[in-house]
Amino acid sequence: MAGVISVERVVVGDEERAASILVEAATWLADTGRPQWNVGGLAESVAHAVAVGEAYVATVNGDDVASWFLNAQDTFWWPELGEDHESRFFHKFAIRRRFAGTGASSAVLEWSINDTRNAGSRWLRLDCMDRPPLRRLYERAGFTLHDTVTIPGWRPTPAAMS
Repeated sequence: MAGVISVERVVVGDEERAASILVEAATWLADTGRPQWNVGGLAESVAHAVAVGEAYVATVNGDDVASWFLNAQDTFWWPELGEDHESRFFHKFAIRRRFAGTGASSAVLEWSINDTRNAGSRWLRLDCMDRPPLRRLYERAGFTLHDTVTIPGWRPTPAAMS
């Protein structure tokens, strides 16, 4: 990565910054036979995350390179936790293709882990498609597999990590 990563919380009125990165990633995944997110629902998802202050964008040298959500709760993927105040939840992580393999993903994960600790939470948890390269990325950042979840009609199986 040529430059220092900077992280900003996305503000209302600036949703397109995060949405464009997610749409680029979702389109690429679908085009390569690995669909993950419904492109049509991403703008609404981003708008909600921005409205509650949970959407972030990473920049390098002024270029938006990645976006993700840091949620305070996740009762869908982690129902056993209820309203767990010791955890934050990392979702909808996407990186622009031209920054893949540059270390930007690792920098975002490191920032998110540190921000979670600084916020007083003990755990950063995530779910991801159980794809070996994706799991390796998260495992290199210190995440461990907690569980795999089978959801009727979904494939591949999502993996829960913390």
